[in-house]
Amino acid sequence: MNDSNQHRETEPPIEMRIVRLDNEKTCRVEGSELLYDIYFEMLGSPPQAWGILYAGEWKLLNAEHLDLWQAARVERNCLVMRCPLNQVVSLHLRFLKKAPVLTNVKYAQYASVIAKERSEERLAWERERRNAEAIAKLVVL
Repeated sequence: MNDSNQHRETEPPIEMRIVRLDNEKTCRVEGSELLYDIYFEMLGSPPQAWGILYAGEWKLLNAEHLDLWQAARVERNCLVMRCPLNQVVSLHLRFLKKAPVLTNVKYAQYASVIAKERSEERLAWERERRNAEAIAKLVVL
């Protein structure tokens, strides 16, 4: 992984939240009369790690309602939920709004841990360089 990708993975994003339902992308699932892929546009495209954390938060929020649980995933700058249209407002909307907020908190914690680890790695590398430079000064060829 190159530096720019690593940086993208751990850089704290803007506060992710849903800004609107995208009517253009929302569509009925092929072969189903009831299920739709419903696209909720977010402020931006979150890092991959944010999407992974979101999946966990989504499952935790819905743990008490497994009989009503519907899949939700991150796809670029959208949260995508597969369910009947009539369930969005009545059953899922409050969790769709809450899950990104909880994920933002988890991601900030994750990013902090990663930043600390990278800082420690950088300090260790700098110590090694200083030690190597000290040894190099002692070596006479």
